Amino acid sequence: METRREERIGQLLQELKRSDKLHLKDAAALLGVAEMTIRRDLNNHSAPVVLLGGYIVLEPRSASHYC
Repeated sequence: METRREERIGQLLQELKRSDKLHLKDAAALLGVAEMTIRRDLNNHSAPVVLLGGYIVLEPRSASHYC
């Protein structure tokens, strides 16, 4: 059974499949939670997403394989 946090992360991942980035405010409105809730979700979950400059984006891959 998924927790609410896992459900929210799943919804964020679905949205990020449609676009490259999602503003934190838009994500909060989409999920019906506070921005701080999303920040906590991202900090406490191993999802491949990060918060950069107010935008939620898929975690960049390591550049080491380009060397």
